[in-house]
Amino acid sequence: PCWLGPGADEVCNRWRDKIVSMSGMTDGFPVLQDALNEKPPLFHPNCRHGLHPLTKEEQRIAMVRKPRNYTDLKRLL
Repeated sequence: PCWLGPGADEVCNRWRDKIVSMSGMTDGFPVLQDALNEKPPLFHPNCRHGLHPLTKEEQRIAMVRKPRNYTDLKRLL
């Protein structure tokens, strides 16, 4: 999993702070490809979102606790 950092605008704000599965094989998390397939897509022109990999510890906790977003994950650390 990875998380989508700040920089969201009104077009893709619903993805801000979300933890997503890059492969689509991580149960319990939205799939990055789904966000890319939306209209307008995540990472549209002028989008300032960033994709940030989780640390090993963050991944371990995310897999067990399934937080709703990265802010909730940070509270669990």
